[in-house]
Amino acid sequence: MGIVPSTCHHIIRALEIEDLISVDPDDRRCSIGLGLVNLARRALNQNLPEANAQFELDSIAEEFKLTTSLTRLDNRQRMVVVAVAEPEVPFAIRVNIGQRLPVWASATGRLYASTLDLPNGKLQKHFNAVKWAVQPTFEEWHSQVEYARTNGIGVDRGFFVPGIEIHAAAVHEYGRMQGTIAALTTIGTQDKNREQELHEALRTAAERLST
Repeated sequence: MGIVPSTCHHIIRALEIEDLISVDPDDRRCSIGLGLVNLARRALNQNLPEANAQFELDSIAEEFKLTTSLTRLDNRQRMVVVAVAEPEVPFAIRVNIGQRLPVWASATGRLYASTLDLPNGKLQKHFNAVKWAVQPTFEEWHSQVEYARTNGIGVDRGFFVPGIEIHAAAVHEYGRMQGTIAALTTIGTQDKNREQELHEALRTAAERLST
């Protein structure tokens, strides 16, 4: 192509930093990055949900009267919101497509940690790096990781976002966690039985969206 190799390297690095491309660490092949979701949304002025996801999000949002979202793991260890559904109620929690959060944060962090076989020392290092709104103890967080491992559901009750409960199930690609389907509501709006029904709906949707 007539491009000096060093120039090509800088271009690729700049695109990678902006999440416009993803570079495989093994063979250095490039693929489209999740940062293009934001660009495409601005150009088309509409949401761009992944195939089959919007129906699942809409169904859970309407049945349980809460906000739902789908996230995808990017190449910088962050979860990017790629699809959203809000219930037809006067007040709903707002989530924006393109919004990012660290993979170790919130309900997602419990799920992600539950998929890894890491010693407590390394887990605590990741736990300490999260900017919590209300700081749980590592022991509390670790017990919630074990709950996620056993039940397939991560839960954050106001620790990451004050006053907001976040419930999430992992979406897998070829056996690896690559995203989540999540439900967001104000703390205390779901009783125990309804919460269990929500968890089952999230697990079922996540299984359908996994490959």
